[in-house]
Amino acid sequence: VWLYQFEWESPAGLGACHCIELPFVFGSLENFSDAPMLRGMDAGIFRDLSEAMQMSWLAFAHTGDPRSATTSTWQEYDSSTRMSMRLDSNCVAVSDPAGYARHPLRDPALSA
Repeated sequence: VWLYQFEWESPAGLGACHCIELPFVFGSLENFSDAPMLRGMDAGIFRDLSEAMQMSWLAFAHTGDPRSATTSTWQEYDSSTRMSMRLDSNCVAVSDPAGYARHPLRDPALSA
């Protein structure tokens, strides 16, 4: 299992909103030019993140492993480390990005 978290935030103030990753996956900024979530975006950042995502998706479809030149530090997910690839203007592997392991309901030491 491989896990990613798309964290690129819209320059229009919409955060990492629903469907925002689609233009990056398809690599077509032009087809999404009317999308409010992309207003004011840097074309260079778009190109780099789109390329990283496309390379990872294609690698995964071809081999079952999403690592590419840009996402080479991506590790398989397991419940002890909860490794994920943070997809943003800088793609980086992170452990437990949502803080699941540190949640008070999961760690009794934190609920005291």
